[in-house]
Amino acid sequence: MSPSLPTQGSVPDTDGAVFVAPTASVIGDVSLGAGSSVWYGAKVRGDVHTIKIGANSSIGDCSMV
Repeated sequence: MSPSLPTQGSVPDTDGAVFVAPTASVIGDVSLGAGSSVWYGAKVRGDVHTIKIGANSSIGDCSMV
């Protein structure tokens, strides 16, 4: 995983192999299911609430979650 940043004591969690592009950000209370991917420029921000991304899901280029 590339930039994975803790926030308020929460650290991103992965369940098995995932792909996080070098320019993507996964921040805070985030769970990524096995086989999921976060593509270039995408941001997954779990800094306010929990985010759970299921197995084999894909977060596309430049998305904001």
